[in-house]
Amino acid sequence: MRHRTTATAVAAEGVAKPSRLTILPQNPRSPRKTEASPATIPGAARPCRPLHPSVTADTAAWISPVEDGTRSYSAMSTAIFGDDTAFRGAVDVDDLLKRYVHPDDRAFVAQADKALRTEFKPYDIRFRIFRKDGVLRYLRETAAPILERSGDVKHIVGNLIDITEQTQRDHDLREARRHASRADQAKSLFLANMNHELRTPLNAIIGFSQIMETEIHGALGDPRYREYVTDIKESGLHLLQLINDVLNLSMSESDELQLIEEDLEVGQVVDWVLIETGTSPNDKHPTVSILDKPLYLKADARMLKRALGHLLTNAFKFSGEAPDVRLTAGRLSDGSTFVSVEDRGIGMTDEEVTLALQPFGQNGSNAGQAPRGSGLGLPYAQKIMGWHQGSLEVRSAPKQGKTVTLRFPPQRSLP
Repeated sequence: MRHRTTATAVAAEGVAKPSRLTILPQNPRSPRKTEASPATIPGAARPCRPLHPSVTADTAAWISPVEDGTRSYSAMSTAIFGDDTAFRGAVDVDDLLKRYVHPDDRAFVAQADKALRTEFKPYDIRFRIFRKDGVLRYLRETAAPILERSGDVKHIVGNLIDITEQTQRDHDLREARRHASRADQAKSLFLANMNHELRTPLNAIIGFSQIMETEIHGALGDPRYREYVTDIKESGLHLLQLINDVLNLSMSESDELQLIEEDLEVGQVVDWVLIETGTSPNDKHPTVSILDKPLYLKADARMLKRALGHLLTNAFKFSGEAPDVRLTAGRLSDGSTFVSVEDRGIGMTDEEVTLALQPFGQNGSNAGQAPRGSGLGLPYAQKIMGWHQGSLEVRSAPKQGKTVTLRFPPQRSLP
């Protein structure tokens, strides 16, 4: 398809023109574009998009006889090249390349111009220039042959646009991403070191305090020593849990994390969590209801245990001296599987629920009513559900307790 147009588009800038002409379209089935080398031109690897009519950057037009190596530029070219005199008449292309175009870019710009004149290949390229004042600028140039009514190609036309600001923004964005990637790598290395440096001595402290507390090698003597050892053990366990929460939440932000999925029986997972979290003794145990037995689910057992462990620990922590905690699991009508933990504790407002779902979120109104934790339990459980394409829902009201529900999508439910 031929696109007919007049040369009035460039006449506004005072450029000489033939009486009537037609732009030769680029053949969409064959490579007609001469691209800049990505190795030498920043941003050349990105596909060039059509310029929007509302572009406000400096833009100039030019026209050139096919048989002549000169171009006639519009008035805006003086602003682009910073030269008030050089573009008043016809400009020699070779002289233009030598005077303004960056040395590393001259070869492919000249090649594009030659292919346009000899093979009528339109091009869309990006290259650098040095203005008359020595300032480096980035330009995008598009050019194509024009067909006159006689069928001959006697002229070629082109447009220049200064894309320096856009190129600088793209460069800044790439640098920001590079710095962010380096920071993420440094964080991962730090966490890997802390995993060993913090957990190893803490495990030793906890282990030896347990040995002393049980007096395996003999009596400690003064009864106060037993209290001190118990305090050491409890403090060590609390610190270890805090470290585990921080490391787990940080590792959860890594894109490299992979689930180890297996077929699980929810009742068995719940039993294990009750024992592991110490909520199975008679004086501190939840009411467990598995509505559909056996209830099977495809999930990462380790992650599911951690999520349930956090929910149960929080439920007992905020339930006071006489906790009433209920754990319920079952299958919904849409095929999804749920596990919910309900307590009759102090509860939360909607604003406090939002805060509790943020890492390190601490509800100030609860500070004097219950022990303060790390603020990482709910956010980590929420991330675990995200990895399983599921959701974590919190329903709560002040002085009426809360219900936290883990909901797994139907595709993870097993018969």
